[in-house]
Amino acid sequence: MKISDFDYVGERIKKERKKRSMTLQDLCEGTGLSLSLLSQIENGKITPSLSALNKIATFFSIHISSLFLDYNDTEIIHHKAKDHVTLSNGSKRILKLIRPKIKEMENVHLLLKPGATEHEYTTHDGLEFVYVIKGKLKVVFPELDKEYSCKKGDSILYHAKKKHKLINTSDTKAECIAINLPNVNVLRF
Repeated sequence: MKISDFDYVGERIKKERKKRSMTLQDLCEGTGLSLSLLSQIENGKITPSLSALNKIATFFSIHISSLFLDYNDTEIIHHKAKDHVTLSNGSKRILKLIRPKIKEMENVHLLLKPGATEHEYTTHDGLEFVYVIKGKLKVVFPELDKEYSCKKGDSILYHAKKKHKLINTSDTKAECIAINLPNVNVLRF
């Protein structure tokens, strides 16, 4: 992804910050990221890391894909594979934000290489549904002292406001689709 692709992400972060009547210093203190780094991200000067974007999204209590909003007024929205935004924290964890992202639903294609366990916990609004396409992964909820093992074909639905992370402790690649419903906070059966 080119740095220019992150211009909009920086604008979105600034909009979220101002919506909350926060200064850049407030965001710095809340995320633990430097003032200089946050300024460069907001102004589209650098490509932010997946870790930095996760800290910002978690601080705002939004899903990371919300930083990549794209609205469209048509009845049918078609995106080719090249249109999806891919984020990586090196070689272990790759997020592909599946477009379109709309207010009611955020879609992520997550690839976790073997040993992808060191990324940070996240929280955001809404319910999150995860479907395992390939391999095995563990969904960990430290505050609840619970973890769930999921293999190919398994799914899990949970309140995303609970601190969580998806990890791959196996020696093969794990792949899943995660769908966040940010405006839904109640499980209804």
